[in-house]
Amino acid sequence: VMGADDRDGAAGDDDDDDGASVERAAQIALAIPVSVSMTMNTLRDLVTLVFVGRARATVELAGAALAMTTINIACKSVLVGLASAVNTLAGTAYGLGAYERVGETTQRALLVTTTYAALTCAVFATRGEEFLAATGQDAGVSREAGRFLRAATPGVLCYAWTQCTMTYLHSQGITRPQALGGVLAAIAHPILCYYFVWRWEIGVVGAALAWSASSAVCLATQVAYATVWRRMFRERDEALALKRDMCWPGWQLRRAISTEGLREYFALALPGVAMKMEWWASEMTVVMAGYLPNPEIALSALSIYGSTNAFVFDASIGLGVASLTRVTHELGAGNAKRARRAVAVSFQLIACVGVIASVGIIVARKDWANLFTSREEVRELVSELMIALAAYALFDCAGAVQAGVMRACGKQSLAAKIVVVAYWIIGIPLSLALAFGAHMGALGLVLGGLVATVVHTGALGFVIARRLDWDAEVVSARDRHALTTSHAAEAGYVPRSSSFALLESARANDLTRQYGAAV
Repeated sequence: VMGADDRDGAAGDDDDDDGASVERAAQIALAIPVSVSMTMNTLRDLVTLVFVGRARATVELAGAALAMTTINIACKSVLVGLASAVNTLAGTAYGLGAYERVGETTQRALLVTTTYAALTCAVFATRGEEFLAATGQDAGVSREAGRFLRAATPGVLCYAWTQCTMTYLHSQGITRPQALGGVLAAIAHPILCYYFVWRWEIGVVGAALAWSASSAVCLATQVAYATVWRRMFRERDEALALKRDMCWPGWQLRRAISTEGLREYFALALPGVAMKMEWWASEMTVVMAGYLPNPEIALSALSIYGSTNAFVFDASIGLGVASLTRVTHELGAGNAKRARRAVAVSFQLIACVGVIASVGIIVARKDWANLFTSREEVRELVSELMIALAAYALFDCAGAVQAGVMRACGKQSLAAKIVVVAYWIIGIPLSLALAFGAHMGALGLVLGGLVATVVHTGALGFVIARRLDWDAEVVSARDRHALTTSHAAEAGYVPRSSSFALLESARANDLTRQYGAAV
């Protein structure tokens, strides 16, 4: 993948047009692999349900769907939030040149996410079915969901570790291994499902085992890149290779579990989890649809709506990661003007993605539902919901980039407050009022979510445009690093210096100004 950090000198401040072009190319190179990977992950989830639905009874399909929703809410969203602190801390450290802090922060993330994932898996394995039944779910559906959750525990652990390795690579401007892992997992998953679900007739347990195995493929690909591939095929730019070598200083468990380090990490990780309450609100919309008149039609239509929305989000999240990576690098390097330009380029690119997605949804809205169902009532409702989704996509795409910018600046706490207000104080109550009070049904649920997204995007846009001082953000980024470094010095931790000497030698040979170094 492009070494986006190595635009030093290639995208100088003396020519804004050339700098913007280089920035645009760097962000596209970062974004495309991420979007490909996310799309493959969404396809894996759909394939899981397709195999269960065609091979087993309706109750098993409902159980698998409920279990996957539970994993999304209780595991995936929380693990993504916990690991997001790596993007802010390690990305800034990389831009600043404090490369060993990238590995140190990742090790801290591994400890935190593994602890949470292990606790969650213990609950799934021992009390998953009982918990779901206690929430009012059908006993048969809860039983099948519990079986899925127990078999999916290895996949949850793999997902936790994948998030850590992925953010570790993102902080260095590396995204292609993520795409490769996603593609390989998407290829392996239907084969695994065929054998586990159809050939060996293990049902929902087989589907969960297949999901766990394909999740392990994603993890193995990224680990293999970091530990094997880079040793065999080093970057052509030796200075870039040395930088990335220094990002893993060996295991530093004493530093990873330090009180000050954990305090700094959780100060960003916990608000990062709260930012994922937007994800929870989306899942809540599906749950509320089960209480509508004709819930079967409403749930089917909203499932298609949600799947479509997931693909649109997959296309936009790549630019969210690209903006996050680029802005953290520039803030760490002390380049306020370039950080501001990176944000501007991100919004230009995401505007194009949002418009294309919205137009595509409008054009295909009448035929899209035919791919999922033959029921006329469902198709008519989906066609109606797609109009709202076209508007939603415009704002949601912008929100993906805005969230990346806020995380890059360490503003997770403020962003989380905006999420709570937009989705849980405004969005959810409005959805309930429109769906049940105004008798608008599924459309009311969707419109409430649309209003919440508009509020969310508008508030984040105001903060980024009117409240962020990029010179001050450079100072804040460096202060975060300086604080942790001072605590490390007090604890007697001294970074290795041999790699730094090699890097200075490489710089003397003018190897640091090669933009576009590929891995």
